[in-house]
Amino acid sequence: MNVPRLWVSRAATVALAEECYDAAFAEFERVLAGEPDHFPALYQIGRCAALSGKRLEDGIAALRRCLTLPLPPGESALGRASVHYRLGMVLEKSGRRAEAAESFAMARAIHPDFRPTKLAAWH
Repeated sequence: MNVPRLWVSRAATVALAEECYDAAFAEFERVLAGEPDHFPALYQIGRCAALSGKRLEDGIAALRRCLTLPLPPGESALGRASVHYRLGMVLEKSGRRAEAAESFAMARAIHPDFRPTKLAAWH
């Protein structure tokens, strides 16, 4: 399954837009069942955890897995910075502020003019 950029499926996109986080997690996990290293689905699990405050440990694990994988074709340093930023968000929500600060700093180190508003352009 070769899905471009961070789009995973229509069902997942709709579930996230409607804040149906359990359905979104289920859709991303469906993708991962067939392809465990599917970068976009891993990233979106982290994103869903960051937005919902649910399944924070799953979000942390998924984003950390992303950091061990190459970026999808055509992605830039902004993509890697976005993973670090999302990881920081999830770590912060889980009360791990020192680790979160490290992730936020890493996002800025990778992409010095990184701003959270740039996330919208990346996914």
